[in-house]
Amino acid sequence: MNHLEKNISGFGKQLTEKHLIGFNLEKLSDARPDGIVIAGIGGSTLVGDVLKGIQEEIGLNLPIVVWKDYGIPKHWFKKPLYVFISFSGNTEEPLSGFTALLKRGEKRLAAVSSGGKLKDWSLAGRIPLVSFSAGNLTPRQTTGIMFYGLTKLLKVAGLKIKIKDLSKRAISNSFRK
Repeated sequence: MNHLEKNISGFGKQLTEKHLIGFNLEKLSDARPDGIVIAGIGGSTLVGDVLKGIQEEIGLNLPIVVWKDYGIPKHWFKKPLYVFISFSGNTEEPLSGFTALLKRGEKRLAAVSSGGKLKDWSLAGRIPLVSFSAGNLTPRQTTGIMFYGLTKLLKVAGLKIKIKDLSKRAISNSFRK
């Protein structure tokens, strides 16, 4: 079995928070946002699109903006939670928005990344971060991991969402048909 097939058949293992590492998450405990802005590009923001698609089922009653460009969007909310997602942590688009908010002194920002500048800058600035090991996965192959990273941040921010550990329910062999 090649590594691509192995990654696909192991997708179910991503559907949990078990492999996630959180840093500075306590800084989000009083966030109580009135909207969520998910910033990134490509496969990394796929998780934002998934979240928007199931927000009603999980009990998320806040507006969500998925920002796939440089910088940050105009303010639609009074107390937005900005989540920057970059698989590598070196993607220009989310880094541009992240640095703009850092310069502005924004307090409700967080990141999901496997490494790179986004992880380094988050750690250095004590910004809430959920990290994971990328292994030999590509951004689109980590949709499950990054989705659970995003929902972990939302729960820490005080949002009462219903997300289950589905790692035992996704059967690896079912992908091999």
